[in-house]
Parts: sequence; C-alpha cells; structure tokens
Amino acid sequence: MKRLTLLLLALSLAACSNGKLSFAGKSAVGDQNGGGGGLVGPQGPQGPAGPAGPQGPQGPIGSTGATGSTGATGAQGGQGIQGPIGLTGLRGLEGPQGPQGPSGAPAGLTVTTCPTGFAMNATNLCQSVGWETPQAYWPAQDFCRQRGAHICNPSEIWTTWTDVWPNGNPTGNYYDLYMMGGHPGDDLVFIVNIADRNNFDGLANRTVGGTGSGARYFRCCISGGGSI
Repeated sequence: MKRLTLLLLALSLAACSNGKLSFAGKSAVGDQNGGGGGLVGPQGPQGPAGPAGPQGPQGPIGSTGATGSTGATGAQGGQGIQGPIGLTGLRGLEGPQGPQGPSGAPAGLTVTTCPTGFAMNATNLCQSVGWETPQAYWPAQDFCRQRGAHICNPSEIWTTWTDVWPNGNPTGNYYDLYMMGGHPGDDLVFIVNIADRNNFDGLANRTVGGTGSGARYFRCCISGGGSI
C-alpha cells in the first residue's frame, strides 16, 4: 500500500500543468488545485433492465402473399333426401307406323258341295246318307275322319232332325243304339235315347251297350262349324 502511494505521488509531481497524466492506459486526473487524482477503475457490471417502454404504433399492413396450393379433395358427403317429383313433360311426337302384322287365321270353312255318300241337309252341313254300320266310338271316329268328316254331334243331329227322324231309323228303337260325336266324360258318349227333338240326348258307356261292346249306329258330318 505504501509503495502504491509513493508511486502515485511521483507521478503527480511529474504531471503537466493541466494536472493530467496518462499511464499504462489509465487516466490520473488531478483536482482543481493541481493535486493528483486516483486512477479510473474498471467498468462495473451491467445494471438490471429498465421497465419496458410503451408499445409503438402499428406498422403498415404488409403486401398480400402468394396463393397457396389447392388442398386435397375432402371426403364425399352423404346422399341428400330425394327431391320432389318434377312436372310431367310434354307428350312426344307420334312414332312412325309399324310394319303390317301377319295375316289372321282364315275364316271358317264354308261347305258348298258334298262328296259322294253325303247330302246337304242344312246350310254349310253335309251329312252321310243313312246311318253307318254300328261301330265302337273310336273306330267310328276314324271311319268318318278317313272320309274328311267326323261323327255328327248333337247340334248337327238337332239341325237335321227332320231328315234323321223318323226317316232312316233302321231299328225303330231309339234307346242306346244311336251314337253322336263328342266326349262328355271318361268312357262316356252322347246317344239318342228318345224321339224328341228337344230332349233326345243322353249318355252311355262307350264300351257297353248298343249292338254289343259299345258298337252303335252313327252318322258322319262335314261342317264349317267343326266337330263340336
């Protein structure tokens, strides 16, 4: 400490008239009376930060940035409810006429002349002359078919009644001996069972009666009305 004091004193004596001396980067400042002052010490540590000042005014709005890229497509939403039915549109134009359809079935057969062995006993009806030799039902049908005809049915017998009864009755006995066309049921045939135009028809077993084993007299007819 004494040595420092002596050093300072020597420096003070050698100082200039303004009382200031620079030494080894340190400053020694004298007082107003020409006395020597001490060296300036090193800078002290930084003091604590002062309180924040008030917020400055808002700066100007910056320029608009570039448009970003399009994002990914979102998931599809659920189906909405069905809207109301719209108004009916105007009727469309009529289309062109279609091609002509096929010809219809030909009209019923018209009989104008009768083959040999037949007589036209009514309009559009040829009937075999007299009763055919007794046969069972199916052979009798085949016999008439081979002549282009069929066993006369009840309607055809009724139409030609005056030509059939009583003329041409070979037996004089009506019951179960005279057969007519048609198949009214299992094993049944129509027969003439009485000489009454309004109630002459009856039924019999086609395999029983007649002249034996269901064989009966019959007539063949050719008619535009068919075999029923």
